[in-house]
Parts: sequence; C-alpha cells; structure tokens
Amino acid sequence: MRRQSRIALGVAAVFATAAFAGCGSSNNSTGDTTGSATAAGTETQSASGGDVKIGLITALSGPASVYSPSIKQAVELAVAEVNEAGGVNGKKVDLVIADDGTAPQKSEQEARRLVDEGVKMVVSMQTSATRPPASSVVTRAKIPFIFSWSYEGGECGKYQWFTGQIPNQWVDPAIKQLVGKGQKRWYLLGNDYLWGREMNKRIGAQVKANGGEVVGEAYVPFGTTEFQTTVSEVMDAGDDATIVTNLVGADLIGFMKQYRAAGGKQQLIGWAMDEQTLEAMGPGVGKGAEGAFDYYVTLKTPSNQAWLKRLEAKYGKDKMALPGSLTVQGYDAVRLWALAANKAGSTDPEAVSKALPEVKFADGPRGEVRFTKDHYMAMRNYVARVDDSGTRYGDIVDLGVVEPQSGCTPDKFN
Repeated sequence: MRRQSRIALGVAAVFATAAFAGCGSSNNSTGDTTGSATAAGTETQSASGGDVKIGLITALSGPASVYSPSIKQAVELAVAEVNEAGGVNGKKVDLVIADDGTAPQKSEQEARRLVDEGVKMVVSMQTSATRPPASSVVTRAKIPFIFSWSYEGGECGKYQWFTGQIPNQWVDPAIKQLVGKGQKRWYLLGNDYLWGREMNKRIGAQVKANGGEVVGEAYVPFGTTEFQTTVSEVMDAGDDATIVTNLVGADLIGFMKQYRAAGGKQQLIGWAMDEQTLEAMGPGVGKGAEGAFDYYVTLKTPSNQAWLKRLEAKYGKDKMALPGSLTVQGYDAVRLWALAANKAGSTDPEAVSKALPEVKFADGPRGEVRFTKDHYMAMRNYVARVDDSGTRYGDIVDLGVVEPQSGCTPDKFN
C-alpha cells in the first residue's frame, strides 16, 4: 500500500448550479484516445445539429439530484473531447439528457423518450431504485446501457456495461483494512431499498469474516427528513462503534447535520459520502469521516491533476462543480464507448459490444480504465479520511487494483 498526501486544489464547488471543464492530452495504448475539447457541451435536455445522439439519464431532481451538477459536467466534458478529436466515425456526438426524478416510473418514461429520440448509447447514473426500469427499456431496444455508478452488483446483460465498483472491489478491501486497524464494532445504517440493504449485507459479512461484529442495523425510506430517533439509536451503539452511513444524497446530508447537532462523535464511514455530499453538508460536518471509493478529487495522480485542469479550463473555476467518485464514472463511459465505436467503424450495438473490451485510455480522472470480458471494470480502491475542512478527503490509502468478481459470463448475457 502507498499513502497519498493531502493536497489543496484550486477547485471551487458551486453545489447546486455548477458544471465541468475540458481540453486534454492523450495516453492510450489500444487505439487513439478521443482527445480534448474546449467547446461547451450540451446545456439542457438535448443538443442540436449533431449526427450521433447518446443519452444520459440521471436525477436532476429528487433526493439523488445532489450529484447532478458534476455528473452533467463530466459527461459533457467527455462529449466535447470526443468531438474535438473528430467525433465518432467522423460524425459529431450530441448529448440528450433525461431527468429520472429519483422515481422509478419517471425513469422508465424518460428511458423510452431516449430510445424514441434515437440514441445510440445510454449512460445511466442512477440509484438502484431507478436503474432497473431504465435498463429494461434500453436493453430491450438493443442499445448499449452503461451504468456508471458503483453499485451492489448482480446484473448481467448483453447490452449492459458497468464502469463503477461492485462489492468485492468497493467493500472487501476497505473492510479488511479498517477492521484490521482496530475498528471492530460496526453499526449499519442505510436507505431502505436494494442498494442500502445489499451493501450493508456485504459489509456485515466482511466485518464478521475479518473478526469484527455488527452491533446494530437500521433502514429509513428515501426522502426521510427527520432523523431524531435514528440518531439516538446510532449514538446508543457506543462511542467505539463505526457507523456505516449508507444513505443517499439529501437523506445523508440531513442525517449528518442532525447527528452532529446532537453531539455525535463516533467514527463514520459512507459508501455514498463523496466530496459533493460533503460540500453540501457544510464546513466541518463530515470532519473525520472515512470513505471507500475508486476516486477522490484530491488524488495526486498526474492523470487526475491534468483532468481537473481540463475541467476547470472548460467551465471556469467559479462555475465548476466538484467531482467525486459518483460523477466521474460517466466520463469514462462516454470515452470508452466512443473509442469502441471508432474501432468498430460503426455504432451498431453488436459491433460496439465486440470492441468495448478491446479499448482503453489513461488520461482520465481514474487513470487507465478498461472493460473486462464480463462487462465490468478492473479498478483501484482507496480508503481515506475527511480532513479538518469537512469537505475534502486526505490521508488516502491505495488498496491496489481489484479485478471484478461479477459472476457474469457470456453464456449469462441475455
């Protein structure tokens, strides 16, 4: 393991309104990278005048909308870089953005709209409550659906691809590290839906496998605003308990503020507590909490530093949204799809699917990224601690590259 030092970045986060930056270098060992761009990306729901449409479906409203400013900017940056490098097979790429409202029914409706508009690929940056209806619509239309959030795992599909971490990458190395250094007692808190419950199930199993114990568990529905009872139960777990805060977006922000207001000082760790969420909590609220992610804005790697400069160059320091793990994965999805389409010489789903595992690039925020044959990704995992500002991670510990254990094989693709 190697320890990354803390760094100060000249990156301003305008939490509720902002957007990303671009103009970059190439470092790709399989085919050409998609290059860089300075032109502005799509501003609202669709662009005009392009030849190839791709879709982004995410939460621009509802509890998960906390992540949308930088999601939108990261994907727009990738599209701009693809177009600056010549587009896809000589055609400009246009981005069509759909708002799922953090609601399953709306997710299905918006996915149908994207299909009807003729998109050639969809990037999904959604919760595990809103992803399935969108995925079902898009994959039935035989359009590549690239899910670009880390999630609880378990899905396979011929037209499904995943750029985020799954539990054996996201949970297992972090729990081994943290229990090994003395965090033995764990309390599991989560939103009451697939992701919260499945992630905590995995976390609990790994805590026990590494010699720790789970001392309590609680779940709250999406949209919860009053956490007084939950905070009391969490604090009753004892000062030596590590509290897993697997709430999402506005729910996590609300819990954290009320927990701190009640005097809560236990060790916290959240698998959805990225830098955007910390920023929204306000100064000091997240201080000392731990995170387990594949990316932090404070990563000192050359590829991340260069990418942040491109981001700032595109949107400006004062209008650039703060990127985090839950927002950069969509950037990688667009770049990889464009590389595959150019390699295939076509946007035909069959041709692109064959090419996707054969392309990679290394000048993005997470460094080298590539798909494995199971449609997932091998990637680095890190644990880190929120610094005194309460809004940035420092003391980043690199746990190395972890191959996915998805259970997916070509014979399981539907």
